[in-house]
Amino acid sequence: LVYNTRVPYWTCPQETMASNQKRIVSWRTVLSACCFLGFFNMYALRVNLSVAIDQMLTDIPALTDGTPGKGFILSAFFIGYVPLQIPGGIISERYGATYTFGLGVLATAVLTMLTPIAARWGYWWLILVRILEGLFEAVTFPAHNALWTKWAPPQERTILTTISQSGTHVGTVFSLFATGIFCQQANGWPMAFYVFGLVGIAWFFAFIALVRSAPAQHPCVSAEERQFIEGSIAAENPVTATLDRERFLRMLKSGPLWAITVGHCCQNWGYYVLLTELPSFFKNALDFDFKKTGFASAAPYVASFVAMSLGGIAADRMRAAGMSTALVRKIFQT
Repeated sequence: LVYNTRVPYWTCPQETMASNQKRIVSWRTVLSACCFLGFFNMYALRVNLSVAIDQMLTDIPALTDGTPGKGFILSAFFIGYVPLQIPGGIISERYGATYTFGLGVLATAVLTMLTPIAARWGYWWLILVRILEGLFEAVTFPAHNALWTKWAPPQERTILTTISQSGTHVGTVFSLFATGIFCQQANGWPMAFYVFGLVGIAWFFAFIALVRSAPAQHPCVSAEERQFIEGSIAAENPVTATLDRERFLRMLKSGPLWAITVGHCCQNWGYYVLLTELPSFFKNALDFDFKKTGFASAAPYVASFVAMSLGGIAADRMRAAGMSTALVRKIFQT
């Protein structure tokens, strides 16, 4: 990011990259901040229903009459979320990670704003909206990974992606707090969907204006920063993979791949069970009001944000001190 008194920074033609400009922060740092806010919005849009669901069912009794009930509403998101993970990566590589990530959040924001309307139309309309939200959010993590394969120098990769993904925890905390407060008001639960939806739409336009899928496509990146990023990545000798039958079969037979997959599945199982069911436990089993439910449900994610932020810094320092990347990752994943 550069400052120039004669040319607005958002235009940034290459000829303005002159010595009279003062560098403020690198564009890869800007990208990390934009992704942080994207994940903030994504998780705020995702988890507000976990707190609002009880008030929603109270205000709209038809949602529980002759239907599979609350559990299916909360799980419907994952019906759409799971199948599109691998296709999301392919879409990002083919059509560009910037628009894949941005449009995934934008579509989720619009659908979130439609949630109160869908709930009043009927149970299955609400289920449909939640499934569609899952489908659009599914492409965001693969798109985020595709972005950083082009933008993150290896020695900064851990800290840049840590900053980005810590938005999931901050967004979760904020959404749980705010939704609890909204639900305390008379007929206030729809505001949790309207407000977070509008914020997500505003983020999309800022993201598209500031971010490109690769340094070579960005008109504002200095030649120095571009050379540093591309040179650092090239030094790793990255392999351009094509998903042919032989490669796919080797992946299926890879022990390390299965170890990572199983570990990640176990982590996600615990994470999403807490994320989805903890607010209901506090509200129904412990009889907390909505404000207390929001605060108590957010506590684990405050701790996760702190641990994730410190862990990213520590991991990069351990690698810089000579510890192998594989060993560092095993330490932090165990």
